[in-house]
Amino acid sequence: MSSLSQAEKIMESRPDSAMAILQHIPTPETLHGKAQADYSLLMTQAMDKNYINFTSDSLIKFAVGYYGGHTEDLVAKGKSFYYYGRVMESLDKVEDAMTFYLKAKDVLENSQEYKLLGLMSEGLGNLNRKQKLFDAALINFRTSLQFYSKMPDSLGISFAYRNIGRVFLYKEQLDSAYYYFDKALHIADIKKYPSVSSML
Repeated sequence: MSSLSQAEKIMESRPDSAMAILQHIPTPETLHGKAQADYSLLMTQAMDKNYINFTSDSLIKFAVGYYGGHTEDLVAKGKSFYYYGRVMESLDKVEDAMTFYLKAKDVLENSQEYKLLGLMSEGLGNLNRKQKLFDAALINFRTSLQFYSKMPDSLGISFAYRNIGRVFLYKEQLDSAYYYFDKALHIADIKKYPSVSSML
C-alpha cells in the first residue's frame, strides 16, 4: 500500500498519524498529475483535521486544478472544492469560501457522501452566521444535522445541535438555544466527547 493510500485510510480515525505519514513522503514536490493532486488534497485535509492554520492556497490549488476538470471521480472533485473552501474561510475570504462550498455541494448533492455533505452545510452555516444571516445559517445547520443523522455520526450530530443552539442564542431566543445546547451536551456526555462540551 502506498503512503498516500495509507494516509487516506486512517485520515478520519487518526489524522495525526496520517499527517506523519504524509510528512515522511520524500520530495513531494516532485510528484505529478494524480499523485500530486492526491498529496495536496490529503495534506490539506490532515492540516485541517489537526487544526493547523492555512497561510495560502498554494497546496490545495493543485487538487482543485486537477480534479476540477475531471468528472470520473466526483468524490475527489467535491472534496477538493470543499477543502479549497475551508482554506478560503480560514483566510477570511468569505465570498470565495461560499463559492467553493456551493461548488462542492453541487458536485455531491446526489451522492451518499453524507459526511462531506454535512461538513459543507456546516461550513455554509458558519459563513452565514458570521455575516449575521441567522435564518440562512439555521437552514444550513439543520441540513448538516440531516446528513450526519443519515450516517449516523454522533459527533457531527452533537456539533450540529450546538451550532443550531448558537444561532438561537444570537437571535436571543434563549429557550430554543438552551434546548439545542442540552441535546448537544446529552450526546457529548453519553459518547464522552469533551470537545463539544468545551466549545458550547
